[in-house]
Parts: sequence; structure tokens; C-alpha cells
Amino acid sequence: MEDVPASVCPRCGEKVVKADVGRLILKLIENSERIAKSPKTSVPAVKFDAEGVIV
Repeated sequence: MEDVPASVCPRCGEKVVKADVGRLILKLIENSERIAKSPKTSVPAVKFDAEGVIV
């Protein structure tokens, strides 16, 4: 999701959204047809083994 209105917790630095925003996000992601039609973005993925060596 892009452009989600969020705040940052002043104590721990965690990004948080208000409850009403969270409920709206839940409604949006429950709609599989909407998700299937939405634009996709490629994200690079890095794999590593048990010793932490990048494969």
C-alpha cells in the first residue's frame, strides 16, 4: 500500500496507524479482486544460508 497515513510512536519509534485507517486497510486487502487488479511492483530478494552467507 502506498500513502497510508501513519504516525511514529514517540517512545519506541514504531510506525502506527489509527484504528479507523487499520479497519479500512483490512477491508481493502480482503477484496481479492481489487488486489488482483492493482499494479504490481518488483522487489529484489536476497537469500542467505544458515551461516549467513549470501547465496
